[in-house]
Amino acid sequence: MAAAAPAATGPAATATDEPATLLFRAIIRDENRNQLLHAGELISIEIEIKNEGPGPASGVEVLVSGAPAIVEQIPGVVPVGDLPAGDVKRVSLEGKIGAVTESAQAELLLALHSQSAAAHLPSAKKFLVAMRPADAPDAAQLPVDVDEVPKGLGKLKQPKAVGIAVGIGQFRESGLPRVKFAAQDAEIMARYWSAVSGIPPERIRRLVDTHALKSDLAETFEEWLPGQVDPATVVYVFISGRGTVEPKTGAVSVIPFDGTAASGGRVYSLRRLQEALGKLPIQRAIVMLDLSLEQPQGEESAGQAGPRWEQEGRGKDKIMWMVGSRTAQEAHAYDVGRHGLFTYQLLLGLGGAADVDKDGTILAGELCTYTKGQVVKMAREQFGNDQEPLCVPGPGQGATVRLQPLARLK
Repeated sequence: MAAAAPAATGPAATATDEPATLLFRAIIRDENRNQLLHAGELISIEIEIKNEGPGPASGVEVLVSGAPAIVEQIPGVVPVGDLPAGDVKRVSLEGKIGAVTESAQAELLLALHSQSAAAHLPSAKKFLVAMRPADAPDAAQLPVDVDEVPKGLGKLKQPKAVGIAVGIGQFRESGLPRVKFAAQDAEIMARYWSAVSGIPPERIRRLVDTHALKSDLAETFEEWLPGQVDPATVVYVFISGRGTVEPKTGAVSVIPFDGTAASGGRVYSLRRLQEALGKLPIQRAIVMLDLSLEQPQGEESAGQAGPRWEQEGRGKDKIMWMVGSRTAQEAHAYDVGRHGLFTYQLLLGLGGAADVDKDGTILAGELCTYTKGQVVKMAREQFGNDQEPLCVPGPGQGATVRLQPLARLK
C-alpha cells in the first residue's frame, strides 16, 4: 500500500483541495404577471448561483426538468461554467408554454450539477405553478401557495425594524359578520416579514382574534411599541379584519374582537393609530390595511362621507398607507388562495412578483402599485365587481417613504 501523501497546507491548499459549497435561487416570471401559465405564453426563469466556498467549483450546470408544457422549449442542461470561491453567476432562461389541455398544477424542477465531485450541492428546487387552457373560465385559476414562504429571498436585514400583525376574523358580538382568513392573513404576513423582510422574529408581535381586544391594540401601539424604537427603526403594521366609517367625517376605525360598529367607544381609530406612530422617534412606518368596511346607513351622499384615508397631523410624511379598498365595501376573500384578495397579492408581491423592474429590490411604492393593479384586475375578472386599493402617498408624490425596501432578492 502506498503511503499517503503529506497534507498540503497554506492558502493554496484551501483554494484547490477544499470543497465548494453551491447555493442558488430562482424566480419564475410569466408574460402577463398573473402567476397563471397558459399555452403560448412567454416565461422567463432567472437563476443566481453562488459559491460560498471555500474551494472552487468547475463545470457547473443547471438541470431543468418538469412538466413537458413548461420545459419543452427550454434546454434541459444549461452551462454556467466555473465558479471560484465567493463568485456569483446569473443565467436567464426563456421559453413559451406548450399545449395545456386542462387546468392543473404542474412541477418545474431545477437542480445544480458540478464536475467537482466533492462540491456540496443544494437540494433541487421544486416549483408548483398553475396552468390552464386559454379558453378556461377565470374561476378555474389555481393559485400560488403563498403560505409556503419563498426560500432564499432573505437578503434584506432590518435588525431594528418592528412588525405588528393584526388579524381579527371573529367578534364577541354575534351580529358582526366574520372575516374569512383574517387570522391567517396576519400569521402569514408575520412570517414573510421575518423570512423575506429581515425583521427579527422577537420584534414581531401578533394580535389575533380573542387576543385583539381594543385594550390589546392600545397597549401594543401606545405602550409596547414606544419601548422598541429609535430614529433608525422602521415600523410595519398589518391589519386584516373589519372596520367602520363615521358617516359625517369619513373617519375609519378598526373593530377589535370586543368592538361593535354601533359604538364609537369600542373601536380603534386610524387617527389614533397615526397619532401613536407620529409620536415615535422612528425613520418611517408602512401600514397595510385589508379591511371590510361597514357602509354608513343609507346610500352614500353629500351628507354621508366615504372613507377618509389621508390622515393629517404629526407624522404624516413618514407613514405610507396601503389600503385594500378605497370605498366602503366588503373586501373580497380569495377562497382558492386562502387569504383576503388584497393580502394574497401583497404576499405574492413580497415573494418576488412586485420586482417588475428586475433590480432585485422591492420598494414600498413598487409593492403597493403592483398589488393595486392585480387586485383591480382579479376583482373584475373573478368577482364581477370592483375593488380598488389605494396607495398613500401615491406614485409621483415624491415621498421618500415609498422608497423603503421591503425585500431584496439578490
